[in-house]
Amino acid sequence: MKKKIIFVLFIFSIFSYSCKTAGFTKIDTHILVMEESALINLQLPILFKTEITILKNSFSGITIIKTLENTNHRVVFINEIGMKFFDFEIGEDTFIVHHIFSSLNKKALLNLFENDFKLMLFKEHKFTKISTYQDKKTEDIAIRDGKSGDFYFIDSEGNYFNRIKRNSNFRTILNINYSNFSNSLPDIIEITHENIKFEMNFERIYK
Repeated sequence: MKKKIIFVLFIFSIFSYSCKTAGFTKIDTHILVMEESALINLQLPILFKTEITILKNSFSGITIIKTLENTNHRVVFINEIGMKFFDFEIGEDTFIVHHIFSSLNKKALLNLFENDFKLMLFKEHKFTKISTYQDKKTEDIAIRDGKSGDFYFIDSEGNYFNRIKRNSNFRTILNINYSNFSNSLPDIIEITHENIKFEMNFERIYK
């Protein structure tokens, strides 16, 4: 049974921030009830056709994601003939590298994988103190988690988290888009960085 999240969104003065947040307006206090992302606790492993671009290098294959008994996630990326590119175990406070392809075994790159997958799998959200905005174009609600630069977007119907943006110094540095939901899971996940050529694209595979 999926957990329900109840957001009581108390809007307070955010003028100092909102004046630097183009395309957003603050919204009135309200209560939003929605389901926790199904990615947080997967009932069964899911498979994604995957394309990863790092600078001028591209890797393609299949990513398997599953939830472990300790609530960590196992993320394994292999190519079409079964060669393993990476095998990570990801928790709120842990990032274990079980295997990494030699050309990917660079500290800066591993940090990117850790940060991206933790954000993608909702390992970093706390939602203990939030402020809210509304996208002027899409009317999606954007929840800012504490004082972080992370914005979690909810579709206008309040069903799913469909985007995450990470900002630094009031500039977007990372985008994660979730789309084509089926049984509360996204069929497509797209991760792009604004300041470096690093992209990960996932398209769900059905057995």
